[in-house]
Amino acid sequence: MKVITLLLFLLVITSCGDDDNTPLQQYNIQLIDGLTDIPLGDVPISLFYSIGSQGLGNTSGVTDQQGFVTLDLNVTMDTIESTILENPNLDESLIFQIINIDKDDYLLYELEQDTAIRIIRSILAEDELIIAKAYEKIEIDFLIVDEDSNRSEDQFVFYDIKQFHPKFSFEDYGSSLGVFTSTGQDTVLQKLFLAREVDYRIDYYVTIISDELTSELDTIFQSSIEFDAQSVLPDNVVVAKF
Repeated sequence: MKVITLLLFLLVITSCGDDDNTPLQQYNIQLIDGLTDIPLGDVPISLFYSIGSQGLGNTSGVTDQQGFVTLDLNVTMDTIESTILENPNLDESLIFQIINIDKDDYLLYELEQDTAIRIIRSILAEDELIIAKAYEKIEIDFLIVDEDSNRSEDQFVFYDIKQFHPKFSFEDYGSSLGVFTSTGQDTVLQKLFLAREVDYRIDYYVTIISDELTSELDTIFQSSIEFDAQSVLPDNVVVAKF
């Protein structure tokens, strides 16, 4: 009887230990080429679980030859609740997951589950396969040139660049914000990373403001540049002048 009791006790202890190691979140992902649907194998993938800007956990793995990988996380409700208590402006509606890939010549642009979703601030379900679509990367030098940089010392010129990809399941991919920081500066360079063979549009805005608290924003210039999938850019450089 003592032997049986001891075995039962050890079984309970072992079971409890297994429960502690069981992931609370599990995400099944397949990484494919967005144009050809060919699986991308041997690619490192990482996943970040966040509330707003507060990271709660991260994990990583490598895809197999069919592009599949399973990523496990252990983010407990205690962790979520304590993070929210420490940051009163956060709530559970701001929880999202970010997936990144480590492949020099590719960019991850799109995730799909029951409906297609963008990769920025994605809310992912654990019980549905995530199709991650990566596209060959094009690096663009986007130059904004102030042809008449006669600004006073108390004025700053901000530029805002927005990327749109109307053939993806989403349109707005992201934006970049910067500033001409000193009088006389006439050119800024912004690196853009776009998907090869995909239509896209770049909107850019130039706004001037002085350092006076009562001053109003004045958009002095705005325009767009559109390209189709067959566009050939000279040396991968785009120049916008105002």
